[in-house]
Amino acid sequence: MIKAILYDLDGVLVDATEWHYESLNEALREISRF
Repeated sequence: MIKAILYDLDGVLVDATEWHYESLNEALREISRF
């Protein structure tokens, strides 16, 4: 069972800028198909 979710949007723990960019673009592509 998941007890917590950790958000690191400012890149302190993990530099995930590229991941965020790719996921947002993918989500926007999915939305624009409708």
